[in-house]
Amino acid sequence: MADAAAVQPQKPAPVEINPNQIPDALTSRKQWIVWKWVWNGKKWDKPPYRADGRGNASSTDPSTWTTFNVALTLIRPVNTTVLVLY
Repeated sequence: MADAAAVQPQKPAPVEINPNQIPDALTSRKQWIVWKWVWNGKKWDKPPYRADGRGNASSTDPSTWTTFNVALTLIRPVNTTVLVLY
């Protein structure tokens, strides 16, 4: 019998983002991070990432957040899937 940790299901589909549908009241805040799907050996996980490339972001540390426009430029090049507002 195969080890369950060795069987990696297909990565979930990316979430499409339409920046024009996000209100200015939210996009004007410097409270954005990005996340991407990462296989952790058992399941797909969504760790938050910093825009400056210095590791993971934190929901409780504003120094790890960025502007909407900066986060938006990151979602395509680094294959992230979602913007998150904290």
